[in-house]
Amino acid sequence: MPVSGQYPLSEACPELAEALNMRHISPEVGAASGLKMCFATTTKGFMGLAIQAFTTASKLGVVDELRNEMSEAAPGLLDFAEKSVPLVPPKSYRWVREMEEISDTHRAEGGFEAENDVFRDMAELYQAMADDPVLGAEKVGGRKRGTTIDDLAAALGDGLATRKQDKSDGSLV
Repeated sequence: MPVSGQYPLSEACPELAEALNMRHISPEVGAASGLKMCFATTTKGFMGLAIQAFTTASKLGVVDELRNEMSEAAPGLLDFAEKSVPLVPPKSYRWVREMEEISDTHRAEGGFEAENDVFRDMAELYQAMADDPVLGAEKVGGRKRGTTIDDLAAALGDGLATRKQDKSDGSLV
């Protein structure tokens, strides 16, 4: 686990640092937290992109074609998406704030401005999943829906369509 700060644990107690698998990366306080945000950008950010891509492909009826394209051009990404995306629904409510923290990090440390901010929108995606009556009810250890990327995409697509219809009917504020 990457850690940072003025005093490396590996110097004070190397056995403990090794047992805890801690790796000192910088004397700067906050460097390890920044690294965590950058890593989550690439993993949880990609999962959000995959959720949107597969949900939209599901609504268009082209999921199999998307899978074929990915298997030819980016098989590693397809494998990651198929393994990781189904794990998201029970965690999506927690990831809303994490996406906001990633956004804050990119703004404060990376110099990105509001018009370049994809992670506030990603927070909205994870909030929509958390609010979904089907996927938002999923709990770790008791999964019923969204256990494959295809089922997750179908369920989220249906939930988003219902929500959109409710908004147009005036059912939601």
